[in-house]
Amino acid sequence: ISRGWRCPSTFTAMPPSSACAPRRVRTCPSQQAALAARALHAPPSLALTAYDGEYVDAWYGSVTIAPAPGSSGKRIMRFSRTPDLTGALEHFQHDTFIVRWNERHLNADAYVSFSLNPDGSIERMKMAPISTETDFSYDFADLTFVPVTPATVA
Repeated sequence: ISRGWRCPSTFTAMPPSSACAPRRVRTCPSQQAALAARALHAPPSLALTAYDGEYVDAWYGSVTIAPAPGSSGKRIMRFSRTPDLTGALEHFQHDTFIVRWNERHLNADAYVSFSLNPDGSIERMKMAPISTETDFSYDFADLTFVPVTPATVA
């Protein structure tokens, strides 16, 4: 049971009911369909380090992608204004990744897709919920993040 609630059976000698049993992680039909249709051997267009950096949305603000401390190759995504939205990125297919939030109770893992310019640089990053069960209040699907490019010094 989430939100720190305790089942009444923890205070009595009653056996736990199914409502109090731990919830199993499940995949909804939309997730199952996406996994079945995915191109398993479609690597990202760029080296993983090329996706690192700061991205900004005009409404939300910034998100960063950086190497995970102490690991080789793993990436972490962090939303600047929402600390709970921090999680590991894993490659899904092509230039699409999945962010799995550290706060698992959010039930809001998302696809993170990058669009490239003709020269191979990143044009933008978009997100979409993986599950149809993700609460509508996670409006990251409405955001368009563009890479922040450092000012060039003349």
